[in-house]
Amino acid sequence: MRNALTRTAIGLVAAAALAAAVATPASAAAGDPGTGLSFYGDREFVANFPQPDTGCHLVPAGSDLLVGWSGLTNVVAYSTPDCTGQATSLGTLRSLDSGDVSFRTQ
Repeated sequence: MRNALTRTAIGLVAAAALAAAVATPASAAAGDPGTGLSFYGDREFVANFPQPDTGCHLVPAGSDLLVGWSGLTNVVAYSTPDCTGQATSLGTLRSLDSGDVSFRTQ
């Protein structure tokens, strides 16, 4: 009887842990995307820059949307990896074009 009770308890704990893991979005597992600048692709969290500086950064692969959280006023995209050439002002909530290769924040 005691072994059966122990196995039942272990099974319930394992089931609860599995349910919690399935219910947790991928973004939560990767950190808090609700700060700084977050990138999403196919409605899934891709990357987060918690405290983006004004330096040149590559757009994370697979990204098609950016969200700038508190403190950001603008994101400027470039079609080159070194943030040179034509600058495109994106704001802080915007879809990305396939030509957007790098960015700076303001």
